[in-house]
Amino acid sequence: MKCGFFRLFSLSILIAFSIQIPVFLDLSRWIGSYPVIVLGIFINFPLFPLLSHILVGRFYEPPRSLWRLYLTEFPFYIWWTASLLYTCIKVPILLAYLLLSPMTAIGEHALLDLFSRSAFLWALTYASYIVLWRRQNLCVDRVTVSIPNLPEAYEGYRIVQMTDLHCSRFTPGSWIARWVEQANALAPHLIVLTGDYISAGDLYIEELGEALSRLSAPDGVVAVLGNHDYFGDTRQLILALKRAGIEVLRNQGRILNPHKPSLFLAGVDDTWTRRADIKLALAKRPKGAPTILLAHDPSLFPEAVENRVDLTLSGHTHGGQVAFPIAPKTLNMSRLYHHFVAGLYRIGSSTLYVSRGTGTTGPPVRLNVSGEISEITLTRG
Repeated sequence: MKCGFFRLFSLSILIAFSIQIPVFLDLSRWIGSYPVIVLGIFINFPLFPLLSHILVGRFYEPPRSLWRLYLTEFPFYIWWTASLLYTCIKVPILLAYLLLSPMTAIGEHALLDLFSRSAFLWALTYASYIVLWRRQNLCVDRVTVSIPNLPEAYEGYRIVQMTDLHCSRFTPGSWIARWVEQANALAPHLIVLTGDYISAGDLYIEELGEALSRLSAPDGVVAVLGNHDYFGDTRQLILALKRAGIEVLRNQGRILNPHKPSLFLAGVDDTWTRRADIKLALAKRPKGAPTILLAHDPSLFPEAVENRVDLTLSGHTHGGQVAFPIAPKTLNMSRLYHHFVAGLYRIGSSTLYVSRGTGTTGPPVRLNVSGEISEITLTRG
């Protein structure tokens, strides 16, 4: 587990540095090498304390500090996003130029340089928008799921799913409170939360609980834990969720509403710590009852299919969080590690819905992958 995380982190650091190379090469021509060296050290400074904490095996979430955010961290992530955008624009154009144009065409070289400068300014502006503002705004994804043996009383039953809130210095409780209002406005029958409520540590648990305490639905609010929820004081987090009126299922299940025909709701614990146990979560399921499973990690879906689960609701992947504009569901960061990335999947009569989630982890960036609140409507198949 630690080895897998270290490989993931090493790849992330490699990408973080290498994606900046084309920008620094061009800036060296425009403003000189020494200013670029100073800029490179300053702009990448936030990576070094993060690297030191990860190398000693500590998941660290520092206090929210405006000077830290706006003078060091946000500039780095804006710069990194701008570098990514610039590279994606410049490299294909440069390759096409080298193939189609003679190297001695001075006028075209000047035109290419003008294009590069314009692309860099655009990338820097758009990156600022993505990091500082775009992440706050969520869309509502509405899907309809057919369940063959769904009781007639549950026809049109609506579930709102929120996942991967990642309350942190980048995602304050005030944002989550607005998302909660957005979820309540959908007036669902049930609200489910599928893990990763904090990024790491214990600093933001109380403000998270305060924001989530405003969630309201006739059949309640039910939650399961994700891997990031074990990167701090898990007991304190669970207590905060319970004080907010949220039921936490840890390899447990129950009849959703005792006053209606049987519909079984179950939730599994985290796969990162190997606590997930689907069989235990379904142990009290009445024979033949249609089943909804809450599982933070969508990799559990094949096992859910084997256990005749009708609908599995998951998060964890963030939909890739950073994706290419063409085929973002396929060409994104999560595809390196996950088969089920975003949206609906079916195996036989079982359905999986993977929400892109609301918050971010790692870079506070969503590029071509918007955050979402999910509204799932059940219908008889």
